[in-house]
Amino acid sequence: MNTERIATDRLNPNSWNPNKLTTDEFTELVAEVRHLGRLPKPIVVRQPDEGLEIIDGEHGWRAAKEVGLETVDCEIIAADDFEAMRQTYKRNQHGRHDPVKEGRMFRRMLEESGLSVRKLASKVHLSEGSVRNALLYAEAAEVRNDYVPADEAEVKIASLS
Repeated sequence: MNTERIATDRLNPNSWNPNKLTTDEFTELVAEVRHLGRLPKPIVVRQPDEGLEIIDGEHGWRAAKEVGLETVDCEIIAADDFEAMRQTYKRNQHGRHDPVKEGRMFRRMLEESGLSVRKLASKVHLSEGSVRNALLYAEAAEVRNDYVPADEAEVKIASLS
């Protein structure tokens, strides 16, 4: 793995990252970055048409900016949109995934690749049911957004008991 130091202001988050941290988890990450004086691991980026897009390490990038780090270690990879989304998902198994963003990401991956749900599930090493459930979250959010603004409600799992 080759890394290089890149200015934090040259990096941009991607639009599909389903991973999220609580305020406490982010505060803990900021404290660790401050303690180390650097990120615990390099940020993985790709170079699409413009700028550098973060594939893995968005929370670390945000923490670095909060601490005042001007540069961070980055690994630059070559990846098309599908592979970038696949790696974002696979590399972000810590924290929690926003199920709506995860479903939207899987839907976009399906649209861009032309794969079936079964083949997508195989490529991201998930069950077909997990991918289908995520897609249902995205669909439910779109229906809900016709009635309630997205920032005023969140999708909850319905319990059938």
